[in-house]
Amino acid sequence: MYSLISKNHKTGLAALIIFIFTLVSIGGAFAAEKVSLEYKYKMGDKFKYDISMNGKTIMETAGNKGEAPVDVKMQVEQNVLFVNNKSGNIDIQTKILSGKAKNADGAFEDLKNVGNTVYMTITKRGELLGATSYDSNYDPISVSISFPEGMIEVGKKWSTEVKQPIPMKINYLLKEIRQFKGRKCAVIEQKISVGPEIKNINATGSGKIYFDVEKGQMVMVETENDMKMDQEIENDSPNLGPAVKKVKTTVNLKTKMELIK
Repeated sequence: MYSLISKNHKTGLAALIIFIFTLVSIGGAFAAEKVSLEYKYKMGDKFKYDISMNGKTIMETAGNKGEAPVDVKMQVEQNVLFVNNKSGNIDIQTKILSGKAKNADGAFEDLKNVGNTVYMTITKRGELLGATSYDSNYDPISVSISFPEGMIEVGKKWSTEVKQPIPMKINYLLKEIRQFKGRKCAVIEQKISVGPEIKNINATGSGKIYFDVEKGQMVMVETENDMKMDQEIENDSPNLGPAVKKVKTTVNLKTKMELIK
């Protein structure tokens, strides 16, 4: 009996070692794989995304402090209007289909900007070339990303700078390539910082991007941002205090954009 147990144990252990070795081998090969990150949109393509924003805004002035929660749920549709076959540039129309936000009483109200449309042009690598407007609840910069040229592998780092609405630097890292929701996705980490020339704003952000490398589509973007801003604002009631009052605003915000169709 002992001999049989011992033999089975050794056989099982050997199988386990082979299984682990196979996983490591496959994982190593997958990690070393090179991929090209670019949008593969075609004219007429349509994509729907759910967007949620959660956090809080705190304002402090002259010993007074007020706090307001942020809870927004939206759905937007992206329509690919044109793809330039020579340059690879892509014209996209984004329309806010629906949206609700909690008011001060904690009840959801319809957003006033439902139906608003933003037009933007990006390169096939995602660089934002221009946009017609910046909606208060849908900023093209916040959902765009510039990919590096050529084939890249896990561990690749790159960065980009944007000027609007404020100067920011965004650092990217290709963290891994793995299956996500049935898709082969590049998982990209991003870190955001504000340029040193902005003296009254201290902001940082981090996020994770899931990009389908085979279909060339954005699958999900998650970001977390913290911002502190010092302002001087004209007092609406000068008789109750100085003509200009100092206001400190703190914003903590988590945003998630997820492909649903």
